[in-house]
Amino acid sequence: MKKNQLKTNQKDYAISLMLKAFKVITLVFVGCILYSVPALAQGGVTAGMSSLSTEAGTIKTTGKTILYSLAVIMLLIGAVRVMSKVGGEREGLHKEIAGWLGAAIFFAVAALVVDKFVPA
Repeated sequence: MKKNQLKTNQKDYAISLMLKAFKVITLVFVGCILYSVPALAQGGVTAGMSSLSTEAGTIKTTGKTILYSLAVIMLLIGAVRVMSKVGGEREGLHKEIAGWLGAAIFFAVAALVVDKFVPA
């Protein structure tokens, strides 16, 4: 094998490991959310109606935190992907940067929309 092929294989392996780690983190994150949903549904109708405003505020705050966290995760993964692309091929670098930055901006704007337009 040539050195360039070896470097390409190492980069491909590193990227596949990052994608697997991202999938695992996403599954754990979704599992935690699904695990916490039944806890919000506990209690009777009367108890649920009386605590609706406090629960809505809590859910709103949690949603904002989740969206900001996703924005940061997108920035970190994007930074690693862009740095790996800078080290090797430069083809499509601008598209890669724009895609990851756009994803992070989307989640940050979604958090702002949740903060401003969802009643607490």
